[in-house]
Amino acid sequence: MGHRFLGSRSYEDLVERDHAEMEKVFEGEAPEGNVRAFRTRDGHLLLNVGGKLEGTSSLDVENTLLLAYLPIAAHARPERMLVIGLGAGVTLEAAKRHVPHVDLVEIHPGVLEAIRRFGPGGLLDGVDVVRDDARNFLLKGDSFGSSRSYDVISSEPSYPTDFGVSNLFTREYYELAATRLAPGGIYCQWLPYYLLTNLDVTMMIKTFASAFPHASLWKVPGSMDLILIGSPAPLSRGAEEIQRRVSELNTGGPPLSYVPSRTPEAVREIALRGDVPVNTDDRPILEFSVTRNLLAGDLSRIERSQAAR
Repeated sequence: MGHRFLGSRSYEDLVERDHAEMEKVFEGEAPEGNVRAFRTRDGHLLLNVGGKLEGTSSLDVENTLLLAYLPIAAHARPERMLVIGLGAGVTLEAAKRHVPHVDLVEIHPGVLEAIRRFGPGGLLDGVDVVRDDARNFLLKGDSFGSSRSYDVISSEPSYPTDFGVSNLFTREYYELAATRLAPGGIYCQWLPYYLLTNLDVTMMIKTFASAFPHASLWKVPGSMDLILIGSPAPLSRGAEEIQRRVSELNTGGPPLSYVPSRTPEAVREIALRGDVPVNTDDRPILEFSVTRNLLAGDLSRIERSQAAR
């Protein structure tokens, strides 16, 4: 799953400009937002929900693959994984190749329909799919008859610009998610680096570490994304071993360019800083910051270079 706001351009503008390269294959309406799916000439699927590029199987492939590979590589031997947010299905497809049991939580019925019809063949076969808000799903237990615990949870929801999504980035949510991890479990969180200030990134590291004190931050330079992986317990593998295992998981796949950005030691230092706020349910700083950054346009090159240097 990948994310890009189109700014003043609509998808119709993009398709009209590149009509020879892209065709609309699906359009559906829903209270959660209209969904459009496009197919490029080389077969890639692009997904748009409510004016936002919420999933692409080409533009953000490094980011979406790493959202599966990094937490899987950090875990000793994952048997069950939860993917939050379907997008174009890249993360789910990668997870299915390496984890025996994979569940999916997706709130948007149009996304599920588009991927069933035009995504990778059989992608949802063998997957327990729940159409629900991820926080509600983790809070109430699941529809499978019990509250399953997971070795890996990987989350890439939409932009945290409203309460329905921003509450998946708060301390209270991470504390809830930690209760659904099996012993030694890993939680993985996507962050839109290209929409965050230095303070935003530091705040989210501290917020994440409040529930997952053993954590590290990774940077994906090509797509300007950040990925946090963490656990209530010490990670059994260091950065070099995680990178080696990612390479093994990605055998035959596209080249992946990513680098460690904050070590577990650096994360612990940030978690202890009294001058850094925490993103909470009753003080959702990230929601307002990302909205402000979107309205202001692109962040300066200097600010972005500081954010995960």
